[in-house]
Amino acid sequence: ELARQRKFPYLELHAGLTLVESQIALMEVVDAQAELTRLQPLITKFASTCIAGWEQYLTASLHWKNNRLTEADVDFRSALDMLESEDCREQKVRAAKAYAMFTKEQHGSPASLPENEPKQ
Repeated sequence: ELARQRKFPYLELHAGLTLVESQIALMEVVDAQAELTRLQPLITKFASTCIAGWEQYLTASLHWKNNRLTEADVDFRSALDMLESEDCREQKVRAAKAYAMFTKEQHGSPASLPENEPKQ
């Protein structure tokens, strides 16, 4: 709220996306979806691959919590692809952790991430 009042849009966006993560963790999915929707203008304004990947992984998490598992899997994979850049390390770690928890819940063991798969 302070970032919004003081007109610090990047801090508002970062705090807002972190809030969405927290709401998802607390199973407050309606509030999380509302906050993510509210943040759309800022997400568009910054047009950052890291922010877009973060948004995609949060969307995947919302799909997961709403039992839309195929959409969740597709969105998690898309988010991880977007977050390949070294600049996106923080968001990639968050997304990879969430995806590992998702796949463990679905299959009993975490899926291999592309960079961890054996080379042919």
